Amino acid sequence: MRNVSYRLISGTILAAASLLMACNAKAQLVASWQLNQASWSGATGEVLDVTGNHDGTAVGGAQTVYDTTFGQVGSFNGSGQYVSVGGSGSLAYNGARTIVAWVDPTSNMGFYGMPIVTGGATSAGDFFGLGGTGGSDSAYGSGAAYHLYVDSWYYGPSPISTIAVTPNQWNFVAITYSGGFFNSNSLNYYVNGAAAGSTAYQMYGYNTDTYTIGGNIIGGTSTAGSFDGMMHDVSIYDTALTPSQITALYNSTNTANTPEPGAFALLIGAAVSGTAAIRRKRNC
Repeated sequence: MRNVSYRLISGTILAAASLLMACNAKAQLVASWQLNQASWSGATGEVLDVTGNHDGTAVGGAQTVYDTTFGQVGSFNGSGQYVSVGGSGSLAYNGARTIVAWVDPTSNMGFYGMPIVTGGATSAGDFFGLGGTGGSDSAYGSGAAYHLYVDSWYYGPSPISTIAVTPNQWNFVAITYSGGFFNSNSLNYYVNGAAAGSTAYQMYGYNTDTYTIGGNIIGGTSTAGSFDGMMHDVSIYDTALTPSQITALYNSTNTANTPEPGAFALLIGAAVSGTAAIRRKRNC
């Protein structure tokens, strides 16, 4: 057993949690933002990352609100509100990754898609979001509304997910990317723990501090400037999690499956292959 320090939801207290982990586990948590602070004021670093490495800043008046399912959650109005991630660190070019989040979008979907997480820079970035209602691009074309998509600036949008999220309720969404140059099934979608399609694709590598949660500040023509709705528990891993790992995360963070809603915020430690806790602090 190894003691691992996590930051409590207040952001000011450290708790020691003992998690059983294997040193050879491949899944490494890069950052996780619960978006559950009592309030945000726009102060630098107030949106806490449980690893302590990538605290973010609420922009444009983004705020937390009380939700009956998860408690405090991030709230965005679709008009320039998002969280700007801080810290440093990079993902290697063509590097594998997984992004997961709980999202509750409004039914006010526009022509362009809603951003969940974007990263990189203009002409060298990626968008992960929900498809919009109009246009000829697969990311926001006919039938794409509320389906997951990834849009890499140079390579264009990926095919949309086979499952759409439901507006005005919580949905667990995930993408996994295994790396490489358009390797077969390198990009996979998941909605509420279920596989929702895969495709060959290419994503950029970039510094973690270029990420925005619920916002798009790098431009492009597929994604609106801000998410419209609520978000919770946004996490990034440095490898493509397996379907069973995605299911474990969904079950661990779904309050319908946990006896103490919100307790997962720091202590998920979902076991994979019997021993490896895939959600953990760095260093083994």
